[in-house]
Amino acid sequence: MIEQTNIKQIFADLDQQLGGETSHMGTTWRLIICGGAALISLGIRSTSTVDIDVLEPDLDAAMKQAAAIIGSKHGLAPDWINNGPKDLAIHFAKDWHQRLSEVFRGKRLTVQAIGRPELILSKVFAEADRQEDLDDILALQPTPIEIESAARLVATFDGHPDWPKHVERTAQRILKRMNIRSP
Repeated sequence: MIEQTNIKQIFADLDQQLGGETSHMGTTWRLIICGGAALISLGIRSTSTVDIDVLEPDLDAAMKQAAAIIGSKHGLAPDWINNGPKDLAIHFAKDWHQRLSEVFRGKRLTVQAIGRPELILSKVFAEADRQEDLDDILALQPTPIEIESAARLVATFDGHPDWPKHVERTAQRILKRMNIRSP
C-alpha cells in the first residue's frame, strides 16, 4: 500500500533506481500525478492507495523497468504506477500546468501533483464513475460552486444519454454529504 508514511520513500527509491542505470546518465523524469497518490502527497488524504496515476508523460521503458523493481521491493502490484487516467487531462482548463505542486524532487525524478480545481474535477468524475471517491472529495473541502461547476463539465465526458442525469444525482449526493442543499 502507498501511504503518507511511505510515499516519499517510494519516490526516493524510484529516483535512486533511475539513477543507477548508466545508460540513462543525464536523463531526468518529471511525473505529473493525480488521484489518491496526489492527495496523499499533498497531505490531503490520510488513507492509502494501491497505485500512482500518472497523467504525463507516457511512462517510458526505463521508468517501467525501474518501477517494476521498486514495486517488488515495496510489495506493490505490477501496475502500481500507470498512465490509466491520462485522457482526463484533455478536460482540464488550458492553464492547468500552472497549478502543479511539486511533491518530490530527487536527482533524476521530479513528481508534481495536479492543482485543486483539477483534483476536484477528477474526483467528481471518479465518484460518478465508480462511487468510491466521496471521502476524497470531502477531504478537498470544495465549495458548492466548485462541485456544481465540476459536475457540469463531467456531464459532458460520456455520450450515454443517461450520463448527465447520473452526474447530477452524484453532485446532489456530494452536496448532501457536505450538508448543503442545492437549489
